[in-house]
Amino acid sequence: MATPNTPGDHCDDTRPIDRVGFRVSALFVILLTSLIGTLFPIITKRVKYLRKRVPGVVFEFGKYVPFSFPDEV
Repeated sequence: MATPNTPGDHCDDTRPIDRVGFRVSALFVILLTSLIGTLFPIITKRVKYLRKRVPGVVFEFGKYVPFSFPDEV
């Protein structure tokens, strides 16, 4: 019979959850990238300075590429 909480036991419930920080930061990274991807076409179209500085190809890329990938790969 195995003794509970041996050094090699991976079911030890006495340790604190150590990956919560990674999970929370991953959520913020996903939130930030989706926010940038959503707002990039809107901001570059409405801000006059950016409208002149951002080439049309970059604008079209940021506008259409996130939605052009097929559901089936």
